[in-house]
Amino acid sequence: MKLLQKIPLFKNLRFYTAKDFQYDLIAGLTISILLIPQGISYAYLAGLPPQYGLYAGLAPLIVYAFFASTPYLQIGPVALTSLLIVSGIGQINGVELQSEHYIQLVLMTGLLTGILQLLLGVFKLGITANFLSKPVIAGFTSAAAIIITISQLKDIFGIKIGQYKFLHQKIHGVYQALPDMNPTAAIMGFSSLLLMYVLRKINRKIPSALIALVIGSVCTWVFQLDTKGLKIIGAVDIGLPAFRWYMIDLPTLRSILPTVITLTIFGAVECMTISKAIASKDPKVRTKPNQEFIGIGLSKIFGAFFQAMPSSGSFSRSAVAHDLSAKSSIVSLISASAVAIVLLLLSPILHFIPFTILASIIIISVMNLFEFQEAKFLWTYHRRDFWNMAVTFLVTLIVGIEQGVLVGVVLSIIKVLMKSAEPHIAILGRLPGTTVYKNVDRFEEAVVPANMKIIRFDDELYFANAAFFVEKFKAYVRPNTKGIKVVVLDASGMNGIDSVGIRAFEEVLDFYTERDIEFNVCRVIGPVRDILKKTGLMDRLGSENNFLQIQDAVDDYEQVTT
Repeated sequence: MKLLQKIPLFKNLRFYTAKDFQYDLIAGLTISILLIPQGISYAYLAGLPPQYGLYAGLAPLIVYAFFASTPYLQIGPVALTSLLIVSGIGQINGVELQSEHYIQLVLMTGLLTGILQLLLGVFKLGITANFLSKPVIAGFTSAAAIIITISQLKDIFGIKIGQYKFLHQKIHGVYQALPDMNPTAAIMGFSSLLLMYVLRKINRKIPSALIALVIGSVCTWVFQLDTKGLKIIGAVDIGLPAFRWYMIDLPTLRSILPTVITLTIFGAVECMTISKAIASKDPKVRTKPNQEFIGIGLSKIFGAFFQAMPSSGSFSRSAVAHDLSAKSSIVSLISASAVAIVLLLLSPILHFIPFTILASIIIISVMNLFEFQEAKFLWTYHRRDFWNMAVTFLVTLIVGIEQGVLVGVVLSIIKVLMKSAEPHIAILGRLPGTTVYKNVDRFEEAVVPANMKIIRFDDELYFANAAFFVEKFKAYVRPNTKGIKVVVLDASGMNGIDSVGIRAFEEVLDFYTERDIEFNVCRVIGPVRDILKKTGLMDRLGSENNFLQIQDAVDDYEQVTT
């Protein structure tokens, strides 16, 4: 019993009421109405038969429901994951989309991705999801929206084009094949796009994708449009998924590993971004990243064993859960139950679904992936981040998906390293008539005491910025700054110090001692003070050179000189 209470779902059920279930029931059924057409469409986008998208709405949802830390995050098939799958696994030599070998590789990819994400949670590495910057993600997803849209044009127009690696080749292939387009497919595809767009403008809660799917299927059945060249899904005998075991050999692992790593990174970032964005609207809900990774990882692992394509967090379905005031992860169990009913009883109705309708659903779904407002914001307020977004966007669009992901990761790491290697340092001066010290570059009226330098270092002192620390503190007393008798380090922003930082601190102390310059520290936080004491550096400084406030150091110097 105690073990059950450690599982988040059972822990939350202690305070669960019948009223809460009513909210969850409505939210769960509504989400399933979105999930079913999206599952079919995203499976098609990933190069899989439709049932694998619906399977992603079964086992993954059930398992995740037991471990979720928030009632709002809804997992399942999503467009970006589908694109990463088809661009990764689909490019392996000798592998054809929708073939048994391709399906097996995709399911193995989901299994390994789940294992990696589970390990992130178990070893409490959920914070790593924060290291892919928002501008980089925006650049990638904006390019992905264009790539996905272009890839669906062949079905919107009912044409056939070859397999192309680069986007410009796909565009050229569509252009060449346009004279052979199927008018029925084009009319139905663009009509469904218009219908869904209008319904979304009226009310986003209207299940526009399901309505388009039903209307398109009924029209195909009534007017026998499949006999007139309209491409449809055809006979589907699905039922519930069977258990499937995997044996992964080394060559297979090597071929799918790049896609596994890409899905792990973007799945983690995507889920955390959605979860935090929606949970931030409700102060009662707090996302626990490590717990989320455990739930998401387990959902992928069990999903793979029950033939579910790799899943991830869905912003649209998560937003619905929040708008309908979902109370618990029971929502996911209800959605999974609805999908199971469709698989058991209603699979024959999938027969007449036209591919042009699936393509239109995919296109309308990825419209929100294009981050125009983010680009506009970055151009106005932060040009460096704008160029990071632009480079990721162009590389993804022109070179390829995996290359775009790699460039995005590298840019994010470079951004972190640049910020760490050269942290902010401020020369402080006193505001007239006060004991308040501010950055002289920001406050022109701030006065620097004669023969003193008061310096605030705003970062942990560690290996990445130790050389920068030494260089700056030496530069302040070079011959061109004669007359400096005292240097005061305001350590209030120094939240840590490692072994390399200790040596850097000692080097600066030696440098000042050799030149008969007094080195004072003030406002040192407890952990840093403890390390300085343990290494003997605090004794070398002397208690007379360690102050609680900047003004205390200034007063001490002025008393000595008067």
